[in-house]
Amino acid sequence: MKLTPHGGAASMDNPNHGSAPPASLTARAVRYVEIVTEITHKAKLPGYTVAAWNALAPLVATDEFLLVGRGKQELDWPATIACMDGWARAAEFSSALRRVEEAGALVFMELDEQVTAQGQTTRRHTMTVYEFDTAGKLRRLDAFG
Repeated sequence: MKLTPHGGAASMDNPNHGSAPPASLTARAVRYVEIVTEITHKAKLPGYTVAAWNALAPLVATDEFLLVGRGKQELDWPATIACMDGWARAAEFSSALRRVEEAGALVFMELDEQVTAQGQTTRRHTMTVYEFDTAGKLRRLDAFG
């Protein structure tokens, strides 16, 4: 999966592919989206298990993580994984990067997302705020859109 700026410029892939976490907070947020996308594709294949979500753990402060969803629901890390796992098993997901900006410990990311579930495709422009701790681990994710 490659995130590209709207209009198709160069890829923002992490060359480490899962080894050490990317250095910049922006690269960490982009890698988080890439991993989620990869897992949603794998979730429909034989042999897939919820353990696939462990690929996100090196990027996340799992003991303090909080996801604030579009409906303002708040999920800790185990609840986030359970929610994303159910979603990934039922949906296909892709995205294109529109804009990303890093300010201090925050990364603001706008995506054009496409989700296909139960034969229906939904496209939307989303905004997500990634908040990182001092160790560079994702501690909070606020989703809008």
